[in-house]
Amino acid sequence: MEIKKFHLKDFPDDRIRVLFKDNKKFLDKNINYFGSLKKLAQFLSVSPQVVHFWKKLNLFIPLTHIKKIANERNLGWDEIESDVVAYKGLNSSLVIKNPKLPIIESPELFALIAHLIGDGSVNKNNIPIYTNSNRELIDNFQKLILSVFGDAEEKIYKGKHGCFELRASRTVADLVKFFYNIDFNARSARIPDRIKDLPKEFSVALIRAFADDEGNVDLNHRVIIYSTNRPVLLFIKDLLRVLISG
Repeated sequence: MEIKKFHLKDFPDDRIRVLFKDNKKFLDKNINYFGSLKKLAQFLSVSPQVVHFWKKLNLFIPLTHIKKIANERNLGWDEIESDVVAYKGLNSSLVIKNPKLPIIESPELFALIAHLIGDGSVNKNNIPIYTNSNRELIDNFQKLILSVFGDAEEKIYKGKHGCFELRASRTVADLVKFFYNIDFNARSARIPDRIKDLPKEFSVALIRAFADDEGNVDLNHRVIIYSTNRPVLLFIKDLLRVLISG
């Protein structure tokens, strides 16, 4: 199966805002194409003041408007993405700077999925939270986000019981859920079936990440993985069986 690449055009329209290396240059090109700032605003169904402030204040531009312009002008997404320096979700959500675009399907991406199902969670505000007493695993989670998405803003807290809690940009969870239709609820979460058709490195990365969170080694040197989510355990069992037999 071919590895997927998720371009900006594949991102959810209504949740993402984009910042260009030079917003003024991007907008001026389109003002020239449409004939005036007012005509560009009319095409996008926004007020001219909105376009003016995008330029003057160097504001993030809603992806839905960028898609509309790209479709009208038949612009290439590789060219558009090469000028993007950051993107974020709605309102005051944490920013992803120096983004990796397109996002390429990778073992690291599936390791992130495993961590969010394991010791991680996505709260009611859709913010991904990863909790662990092992700082190395917290650092590894950071590296996975960097590898897949880019420089994602995040916050790390240390709890009363010595556990570390990393809160990442909700955009990370929004995108992963959108790409794979994942529910990150501890009991109802499921691993995407797609992994069965991807190279074995994807399964290895996912199993390793889940075992880091939910596993231990007993006195007989057996690796034991615990979870309240039986379907996930059965799925991992199937992946292990394929890896051993293959």
